[in-house]
Amino acid sequence: MSISDIFFSCGLITFNAASPRDVDYMVWNARGNSATCTAFGMFTALGFLGGLLYTCSLNINYLLMV
Repeated sequence: MSISDIFFSCGLITFNAASPRDVDYMVWNARGNSATCTAFGMFTALGFLGGLLYTCSLNINYLLMV
C-alpha cells in the first residue's frame, strides 16, 4: 500500500535477530546489539505511524470528495 508498510514489515521480520544478545534468555535467536534494536524499532514505529497517517489521509480525502 505504501513505503511505510515495507518499513513496518522489515521491522517485524527482523525482530528476533535485531534484539540484543544480552536478552537471549528472553528472546529466542537474539543476535543484535542495542544499535540494531534501536534502528529496527525506529523502522517499526515509523512504518506503523506512517501507515496509520497515510490511511487516515486517504480516508479524509475520500470523505471530502463526497
